[in-house]
Amino acid sequence: MKQITIRVNTDQQAEQIREVLADFDFVVDMGVDTLWPSNGETDRDVIKIVESDIGPMISESRASVYDVLDADNEGYNPSQIGAIYNLSPYQVEVALDYIKEHRARLEPELQEIKVRLAERERYYRALAAERERQIPSIMTPERQALKALIEKSRRERGAL
Repeated sequence: MKQITIRVNTDQQAEQIREVLADFDFVVDMGVDTLWPSNGETDRDVIKIVESDIGPMISESRASVYDVLDADNEGYNPSQIGAIYNLSPYQVEVALDYIKEHRARLEPELQEIKVRLAERERYYRALAAERERQIPSIMTPERQALKALIEKSRRERGAL
């Protein structure tokens, strides 16, 4: 059995989806869970920037403000940022407003995060390379030919 989740903002939208899906025979069960407050609150009441021990996070998501800041610095527009991090337009707007207010503090922190990530990547790549050296691999004729092609390609790219 496959399950899908459709996120809607209003009870009216949920009812419309129920009506459409009711016509299909393969829909066995339709449970509706309210993901957003239905007591008259809107996105503006729910979506906030939450300060956590790992940095500022966008509420109702797993994305951090640093994710949005990095994407914004790379030139992505708000709709692309929303698509990349599965954020609503309002969540992106809240994050960008927060970034505008706190850019002087966030930029240096983002650079520190990038440095730590690069160090961590170097460490784990070195660890993986060390493990690869420890595990002997049988050099078959096919592997020899592939290794020769890889080396040739590396030399050609290095010469360019």
